[in-house]
Amino acid sequence: MPAPVADPSAQAGGTCNEKSARFLLGKTVDERIAEDARVRSGARVVRVLRPGVAHDDEKRDARLNVEVDGLGQALAVRCG
Repeated sequence: MPAPVADPSAQAGGTCNEKSARFLLGKTVDERIAEDARVRSGARVVRVLRPGVAHDDEKRDARLNVEVDGLGQALAVRCG
C-alpha cells in the first residue's frame, strides 16, 4: 500500500484540516488508519477519543481528534 499523502488543501505548518480526514467516518480505527488520517489532515498529532476514557479539553490547532464508538468505529473527526 502506498504511503498516505497530505491533502494539498491542508494548511502548512501543522494546522489541521478535518475535511481531509472524513474518509475515516464509519471505519474501524486502528493505529495505521489513524496515522493515515493525521497525515491527510496535515495535523501534527492524532488522538482517538474512546467512550468512557477521560481526556483533556485543551484545544490544539495541530491536533486531529477522532471520536470512536465502543466498537472502535469512527463517529466524528475534528481539529482541536
